[in-house]
Amino acid sequence: MRFPYDSNYFPPAPFVDIHLGPPEQSFLVGPLPAFVDSGADATIVPIRYVRLLQTQADDRKFLRSQWGEGRIAR
Repeated sequence: MRFPYDSNYFPPAPFVDIHLGPPEQSFLVGPLPAFVDSGADATIVPIRYVRLLQTQADDRKFLRSQWGEGRIAR
């Protein structure tokens, strides 16, 4: 799989398009450009996009695969 590099960063960095949505629902936000940092410990999403999801605060963690399958992360 190839990812386009954004040359606005030095050194150029890979970006992918992402979509956001509440667990077990359709994607509501996106596509958004996302910086790929393979060494990151967390993912940060600007709060303006999170607010568009209109969800309640929840400490559970969910993952969704590229095929749309959702799972609770432990």
